[in-house]
Amino acid sequence: MTTYHKVPHERGRKNTPIPLNMKHLNDFLLKVVEKCANSTRILNFAYMAGINKVIIVGNLGKDPETRYTTNNTAVSSLSVATSETYNDKRTGEKTTRTEWHKITLWRGLAETAERYLRKGSQVYIEGKLRTKEWEDKQGITHYSTEIVGDNMQMLDKKSDNSLPK
Repeated sequence: MTTYHKVPHERGRKNTPIPLNMKHLNDFLLKVVEKCANSTRILNFAYMAGINKVIIVGNLGKDPETRYTTNNTAVSSLSVATSETYNDKRTGEKTTRTEWHKITLWRGLAETAERYLRKGSQVYIEGKLRTKEWEDKQGITHYSTEIVGDNMQMLDKKSDNSLPK
């Protein structure tokens, strides 16, 4: 099925419908881009394969576990809990559901987490989902999904406990 879209016109010319299919999509986008002030953003958005973005606000279940690669790059693993409270429709009771998230931080973020975060610390983490796949000794394939953090904000109020240990 062919759909039609009107291309922005130049002064003095009327809008002309053009058929849009995969062959013409690139030309159409380029014409739109020429007319837009923020053309780079539109072009990047048009060709974007997808968005992999996660935002978590929660509390650490334990102190960060930090290790260093052979290249002396810091890597921290965090376990962050998020909770939601709702009323159970059957019983009418308030129920809290807690979800645990595996977080991996690299380099400076890992060092900051190691230095300042402790069990119970509240954090804001932005990152992307990554799924790891591995096979155990019995040949069974396992999967694990984690969040690789790009940004972290410590949300605890400043106190004597927030000083480095």
